[in-house]
Amino acid sequence: MKYLFFAIFLINKLVLFGQDSDYSICDCCTYSFFQDKNDFNDVLPPDEIKANNLKKLTIYTTSKQRKIPIDSSFKVVDAEYKEMIFHFNSDGYIVTKIVFNRRGHFHSIYEFERDSDNKILSKTFHYLDEKGNKTLDFLSERWIYEYSNSQLVKAKKLGSNYGVLPDSKSHFYIYAYDERGRVVSETAQLYYDAGTSLYYKSTTEYNDTTNTAVEKTKDKDMLTLIAKTKYSESNKPLSQEFFDGRDNKMFQEVILTYNMNEQLINHQVKSMNLGTECADGGNFVNAISYSPKNLIDKILHQYENTVCELRFDYQ
Repeated sequence: MKYLFFAIFLINKLVLFGQDSDYSICDCCTYSFFQDKNDFNDVLPPDEIKANNLKKLTIYTTSKQRKIPIDSSFKVVDAEYKEMIFHFNSDGYIVTKIVFNRRGHFHSIYEFERDSDNKILSKTFHYLDEKGNKTLDFLSERWIYEYSNSQLVKAKKLGSNYGVLPDSKSHFYIYAYDERGRVVSETAQLYYDAGTSLYYKSTTEYNDTTNTAVEKTKDKDMLTLIAKTKYSESNKPLSQEFFDGRDNKMFQEVILTYNMNEQLINHQVKSMNLGTECADGGNFVNAISYSPKNLIDKILHQYENTVCELRFDYQ
């Protein structure tokens, strides 16, 4: 289970929170669970969605802050706005994901084509205009997926007009598994029109005696990342430590806590000198609560003096 690293750059405007800025203090609050994923079965289980005959989920966000030590309680900065909308098929699997930004403005849509077993065959991305219509001003994007023995073995981005390009000129991910169905290697290439490309390969070794795993990522021959994971007896990740492969310095730690039903209820991330575009600086806690239907009904994304309250409205 990988978590998105919020790297690349730090946007200075994020210090100007609230209505006076184009940015919300909660712009990154969904990244841990809903950003850059294909399937969301771990957080939106299809069996529960189907059992409750649900067709749609809207996630709303309310941002709050308090000035320490002046304020004794949190005050609303941004009133509730739409964060995301999911639509489900009759089997409870996601077929569309609509993303909003800048406090509820339409941003983009992801459409998932599935086979009879609900495996994703393709994912198509479009930008949306202010009315929620697909815009022709920007290029759309489509990925296709290949499977072997019911396991995803390759994801590949198509070219312009959705044409299939040779791997040497494509974005792609290739996966390999062990006999227990765990990913043991991930090979990726990000290709750009200028002819340049980024390439990396991650390999994972599992120790079933200590319930641990070590993942190493190389950019060609250079070791760039080491990730160490500790698992529970039921193979739930309990903690993760991420190290810079060049100097072996830890730059991020993740701690995960579950309830008696093995549902994730606390997700804490600690980052050390990690550049990020997010207001939380890569240091936050997600507190997750569930409804009697065994579905997430609220997430509190907390950092410093800020709370981002995510409300889940199922229909």
